[in-house]
Amino acid sequence: MAPASSSDFQRAVSADVQLVTFRGGFVADWLLVSRLLDLEARGAQFQLESEGHFRVVPSSVLSPEDVTFLRLRRDQARAIIEYCEHEAKRPH
Repeated sequence: MAPASSSDFQRAVSADVQLVTFRGGFVADWLLVSRLLDLEARGAQFQLESEGHFRVVPSSVLSPEDVTFLRLRRDQARAIIEYCEHEAKRPH
């Protein structure tokens, strides 16, 4: 995931969930986005795999809490990772 600038997304706050809207209208849970950014800051890279899975490498950066958090949000996390890969390939 590449670092996002404030022009790339807009946060919306509700009572329970904070959403972030990225360029093109893609919307994601800010809590998940911030966890993925934190993992990336700790040296993680994300690799998309088949059948809806993705891998975090090196896995040593993951705490047990990270693993549980990501497993509960696997589909949403994959969508964010796919979006970021697509945006990275897009001419700016």
